[in-house]
Amino acid sequence: MKSKVVMELSKLRGLSRREKRLIFSAWLLMLGLRLSLWLNPSQTIHRIQRRSAFRHNVVHFPVYQLLWAIQFSSFFVPRATCLAQGLAAKVMLSRFGYDSKLHLGVAKEDEHFEAHAWLTHHGQVILGDVG
Repeated sequence: MKSKVVMELSKLRGLSRREKRLIFSAWLLMLGLRLSLWLNPSQTIHRIQRRSAFRHNVVHFPVYQLLWAIQFSSFFVPRATCLAQGLAAKVMLSRFGYDSKLHLGVAKEDEHFEAHAWLTHHGQVILGDVG
């Protein structure tokens, strides 16, 4: 039986060079944000939330593909929580010209509350189930 890491990595074979670069970029972003959250969480969150400038990259990816890259790369980043994924997705979407909003709140898990982060785009939740 293959390990989960090997199975996830095997998914890369069928991807185009452009998609592989996107995943690598998402992984670097996730890793950097995870480290920033560990060193100075409140400053990292405030800095990302204040950013509103959009850059339009030459290569265009649809929102779902950017989110997929973040979620895929988060498998390879230790403690890639919903907050780390939400911040990384917000930055990644902004880089490609998409507006999004990060929400911080709580979710009820098995009779207790836990911190939770989710991302919306045009009023729809696109990352971090709030169900």
